[in-house]
Amino acid sequence: MHRIYRAALRVLVYLGERSTDSDEAICILEDDAKGGRPFITDNLSYGEIKAVKALLNRPWFHRVWVLQEVAWSKSALVLCGSRITPWRETFHRAYTSSISQIGDLKPLPYVMSFGKVRSPEPLLTPDALLGELRNARDCASTDPVDKIYAVLELLRAAPGDSRLAIDYNRQPATVFTDVAEYLLEGVGLGLLSDAYGHSTMSGLLSWAPDWTIPSQKKVYYFVSCWAGGRRLGHIEFVSSPHESGPRMMRIRRVSVGRVDRICATFNDSLDGGLATLIQLIDSTESFKAVERLVKNISHVESVGLGNLSYLVSAAAMQAVSDPDAFARTRGKALKQILSRLQSRTLFLSGGKRPGLGPHTMQEKDEIFILESGKMCYILRRSKAAYKLVGECFLAAYMRDTFSYDSAGNCVQANGKPAPWKDVVIS
Repeated sequence: MHRIYRAALRVLVYLGERSTDSDEAICILEDDAKGGRPFITDNLSYGEIKAVKALLNRPWFHRVWVLQEVAWSKSALVLCGSRITPWRETFHRAYTSSISQIGDLKPLPYVMSFGKVRSPEPLLTPDALLGELRNARDCASTDPVDKIYAVLELLRAAPGDSRLAIDYNRQPATVFTDVAEYLLEGVGLGLLSDAYGHSTMSGLLSWAPDWTIPSQKKVYYFVSCWAGGRRLGHIEFVSSPHESGPRMMRIRRVSVGRVDRICATFNDSLDGGLATLIQLIDSTESFKAVERLVKNISHVESVGLGNLSYLVSAAAMQAVSDPDAFARTRGKALKQILSRLQSRTLFLSGGKRPGLGPHTMQEKDEIFILESGKMCYILRRSKAAYKLVGECFLAAYMRDTFSYDSAGNCVQANGKPAPWKDVVIS
């Protein structure tokens, strides 16, 4: 299909029939493109924001196959009822204008990021493919495999890798697993950050991301962690001796404990997280665990996150009596802490070592460092192998637990060889 859009002199995008406020929404976007509005949120009425939001919520903006319509076109016109407006000058420009900063409109549909002629064509590489899959994760498709195939159409394929061939006779789990293998070989275990949520796709292995699961917009990513060494580890894909189907992943690991106790769950809102922290004040052990965790995060990320006990106590009192004053004085510091706890579960391992993991973990799940993995990983035993539950932050293990000596051997902080053993993950 991308060849058709690239060859066309012009592409027509039809959004549907006119609504009561669609013309108004297009006028707002056109005025912004021409510099006719300052576009500060306070200067937009509730009705104007509602009109733009309704227009951008139309199904066309959230389908994965439409990305190539504007990604490859020389010129595109948008039709809504009888109204016609240029794509690039109206919609694409809004993606980087101040309209994109309006809270009620964030995030704008990913399709609006496409507007310039793609020259030279982006080359298909593991990094490029993973970036596009992440960006397009919230774009919908009827057939699950189109979440992969539509994104492949945005990149110029390098010949020779049959795992990336477009073949609708293959099952979705096979397509997703083949792509996961290709990405793991190129980008390493960073891909496991995308294997979250509870997948219902039959036959999909636990380490292969299910790209039909919506993105976790509220999850903070710990960018300074590197638990498993800073070199790409050796990953093998092996067949199971007990069952047929996709291959499993074998990699070196070190066991660092298990989930002994689940203490608290933080939801995806900052207000909910604050309420949870306030409740934990009465649970001395759990609150001290959060305090130790925050101190360790501060060390790993080299950022001062403040005194948690003081901030939460102040929030419990001042946020109720004078929320505006609290937001000005201590709200920003507390928000930094809450953003790291958001959408995660607090647990204890090895007695008093605190950690943050996915909501799907269970007590007695095992925790490992995987070679070259940035995070620690929670695995669950199954009959033939382990299953990946998700990545986790475990205090004292998140930065340079292992390094490399002059001979290139992976060693512990005391200079002794890293005690690696193989683990197979299905």
